Formats: sequence, C-alpha cells, structure tokens
Amino acid sequence: MISPAARVLGGTLLVVGIATAHPSTTALGVSLAVAGLALAVARPRWRMLMSRGGIALSAIAAALLPFVLAGDTAVAARLAARAVSAVGVAIAVGATLRVNELAPALAALRIPTAITRVVATMARQLGSVTDEGRRLVLARKLRGSHGSAVGVEVISTLLLRTAARAERVDLAERLRGGPPAPDRSRLRRSDLPFLLACVAIAGLLGWLP
Repeated sequence: MISPAARVLGGTLLVVGIATAHPSTTALGVSLAVAGLALAVARPRWRMLMSRGGIALSAIAAALLPFVLAGDTAVAARLAARAVSAVGVAIAVGATLRVNELAPALAALRIPTAITRVVATMARQLGSVTDEGRRLVLARKLRGSHGSAVGVEVISTLLLRTAARAERVDLAERLRGGPPAPDRSRLRRSDLPFLLACVAIAGLLGWLP
C-alpha cells in the first residue's frame, strides 16, 4: 500500500510534469493517457468526479475563453488538454486520500506546520464548507448570475473564506492549548518504485519533442 505522503508527492510530480511538458501532440497525448490511467486506478466515485471535475472544467473554460475569442483555438486546445490532464491526476490522487490523511501527508513532506494545521482544521470543517458553498451558489443565482462564471467565483470566494476561518479556529485552539500539530505520515521504502515511476513519467513528458 502506497503511503499518503507518497501519493501526494507522486501526484505533485506528475502534475508538475504535465504543466511543464512540451506542447506537442505526443506529449499532450501521453499526458492525457497518464491522467486516464490514474483515474482508472483510483476509481473515484462518479459523484466526486462530476462535482470536482465540473468546478475545474468551469475554471478552465473561463481561463481559455480569451484565447477562443481571439481565434487562437489551437493554443486553447493545447492548454485545455494540459489542464484537463493535470486536473485528472489531482482528482485521482484526492480520491485515494481520506480527509484525515492529507495534513499528515503534507507534514511528512516538510510543509510548514502553520499550513498543515490550517489544512487539518479545514478538513474538520468540511461539512460546513459544503453548506456554505451551496448558499453561495444560490445567492449568485438569485442575483442573476449563470454559467461557468458562477462556479469560478464561488470556489475562489469559498477558498478564501474557508482558509481565513480555519486560520482563526486554529489560532483559538492553540491559545486554549488545543490539539497539537498533525502527526506526520511517513514515506516508506515500499513507496520508492511508485515515486521513481512518477519521476520517470514527469521526465519523459519534459523530454518528449
């Protein structure tokens, strides 16, 4: 079983490799194949795939709209393939992690304690975050907003509010002598083949013409 820390690190390597790959048809095809393989292995729930993928696709569509309007459809298509591949890998990694595994995995990768504590606090508030997201979507629709812009605006607002609230809650808990920093997950020797494979794939994407 691959450790949570290795899954996060491997997924990050793949996403970086996809993001920095040469914009050739071959590299983009390999990127899409890697994302498809990751999703096939992770087998995320259909509801999770649709919800997270829908938000990501809305953001991608909004970002690429200027290229389409300017007539740069080839550039937009290459960027879309790269973005969809990266999102697919990220969703696959997220599908293999339980909520309480993310903060320890980040701690194992030497992410600053302040960040891991905020992530742990955000994970504990996941239910309230979902409810607030629904309220934000409803409020935007009542004001007449529609389309992909609603999803992009809501997710950015929700992330900012959630991070700020988690930081305040974490500070209050520490002042009251609350829970310590999240325990660290550990990288294992058995994770090495997986990590080497991720490094090789990321390197291949950068090497392909």
